[in-house]
Amino acid sequence: MRSKHHCRAITAARPFWLSRELGRNVGAVEDNGYKIEPGANLDGANLQQANLQQASLTGANLTEANLYVANLQGAHLSGANLQGAYLRRAEADQDTQWPLSFDPVAAGVIIE
Repeated sequence: MRSKHHCRAITAARPFWLSRELGRNVGAVEDNGYKIEPGANLDGANLQQANLQQASLTGANLTEANLYVANLQGAHLSGANLQGAYLRRAEADQDTQWPLSFDPVAAGVIIE
């Protein structure tokens, strides 16, 4: 069984929800055993430098996830559990939706 802490970072040139072959939208994406979708259990996931632009992670469990330098512009994170998530230098914008009472700036997110 693979440990959740021994995974490679997701690095993609295009948003994760686009098919690499056809450039079309797909429902959910699985990368290195992690399914990226609303309500996903990404507890402890290494999403360093991941391109999660406009991703729908509503209600996802991102407890202790590594989102260092991740692109969160336009991402939907409402209802997500970000307890202990590492968000330093992650990038977001005015369209990024956060859980109620979550302060992205205090967590180290760069709002562009």
